[in-house]
Amino acid sequence: RGWHAMMGIAGFAGTASGLAFKTDTRDPAIAAYFAPVEAKNFKEVVVRMKVEGTAGNCQLFWAGPGGRPSEATSISLPAIADGVVHEYRFPVASRASWRARVNHLRFDPASAPGIKVVIESILMK
Repeated sequence: RGWHAMMGIAGFAGTASGLAFKTDTRDPAIAAYFAPVEAKNFKEVVVRMKVEGTAGNCQLFWAGPGGRPSEATSISLPAIADGVVHEYRFPVASRASWRARVNHLRFDPASAPGIKVVIESILMK
């Protein structure tokens, strides 16, 4: 809900298992825009996803109203590409750039083309 293919994504579709797609490039991304929320109310962003292929890293970006996601507003974690659903916890509250209001998330599920991805959920907690 609210997520869309931003770049480097093929076959983006909502399924019973979640958002399913395949990566086309080394920099695939999905994004969501929403009403601004206070960053201080959320300690982490939790992504539950299944990855198949040699994925490399996954990366979460954020921005507030009028801002743009950048490397300074991101956290990267190794993607586990074994075809099993894993939970990725991005500790956003530990970053100085996680402040004020946030209204945009970008998620790069892998850093390689040809990766099969199913995202069960992305939650701000």
